[in-house]
Amino acid sequence: MCRRRDRRGAGSSGVDMNALPGIAIDGLELLREGAAAQYGSDAIAGVVNVITTSTSGKVSGPIIADPRLRKLSFTGSTEVGRKLLEQAAANILRTSMELGGNAPFLIFDDADLGAAVDGAMIAKFRNIGQACTAANRFYVHEKV
Repeated sequence: MCRRRDRRGAGSSGVDMNALPGIAIDGLELLREGAAAQYGSDAIAGVVNVITTSTSGKVSGPIIADPRLRKLSFTGSTEVGRKLLEQAAANILRTSMELGGNAPFLIFDDADLGAAVDGAMIAKFRNIGQACTAANRFYVHEKV
């Protein structure tokens, strides 16, 4: 999950929500560099892979069927998760699923309300609200 949630309130981290894909890639790069410094340059080769496609079924099927795969992690809809679990069952893969799009948005009593409202609007309406991470529950501290 890319959205930062902390006691300072949503949106107060100063992160440009449009830059998150780049930030995620930067995070993977930091992971690679840190592991390379600690364990050698090939330490995490093949551990973290980012694959982008517009035809996910054609890409995920062969990957899930590959006997070298040991674990599958997915965040998204229940419908897609069910299909992935069916495919993973053939090789008895370990799986981690975050399904159903139950993304809460938390506003604590010490939050910057302006930043929280800005963050809530982004969290709810990113990609016209059609994102698995789009907030669908808002929890606001009673003091707010």
